[in-house]
Amino acid sequence: MIKAVLFDMDGVLIDSEPVYSQRKIDFFSQYGYHFTKERMNSFAGLDLDVIMQKLFPEKSDAELEKIIDVYKQFSETYHFPYDEILNAGVKETLRSLKQQHIKTAIVSTSPKKSINEMIRICGLENMFDLIVSGEDYPKSKPDPAVYSAARDALGYEADEYLVVEDSDTGIAAAKGSGLSVAAIRAAQYGFHQDQADMLIDTVDQVLDIIKKINKE
Repeated sequence: MIKAVLFDMDGVLIDSEPVYSQRKIDFFSQYGYHFTKERMNSFAGLDLDVIMQKLFPEKSDAELEKIIDVYKQFSETYHFPYDEILNAGVKETLRSLKQQHIKTAIVSTSPKKSINEMIRICGLENMFDLIVSGEDYPKSKPDPAVYSAARDALGYEADEYLVVEDSDTGIAAAKGSGLSVAAIRAAQYGFHQDQADMLIDTVDQVLDIIKKINKE
């Protein structure tokens, strides 16, 4: 029986990857670097430090750290239209899970500040029982630490969770914690989703999955 659903944020609750890509393009263009949207899309699901290493392999760790710091400052003032990119069916799915007394959590690599801002702007207050941010852990996805933390915090058996993910790093993190994964198809980003237990097209399809599992 499914007693808790753990949601990734980016690409699952919100269609954020196009915004992230454009933000990076706008940032780097200020310094004479002109990257295509296709190049930026190829980094979907990766941590910022990994992205910077791939973009600038010739730079030292100290130089990369400085670029990341400046980028984070830029991001603070960049308009992020959370309410416009909330994926279809998210609110209805969360309400249904609440009515069924199924616990919900966000497990994301994003900073907690960004997660809380998304919740506030999208009107999702009181919809989640737990928030786990990768910024609180030395290693984030694909390391299983974030999903292990959520599993331990809610206290259910591993087979009583369903994770909703999209990226291969997120799927690997959840599977590394022994959890079942429903992956939202995202062919445009080239994710390898073969590790997922099932594939879905929209968030609300998790309700059908849960209904089927909980009837067995």
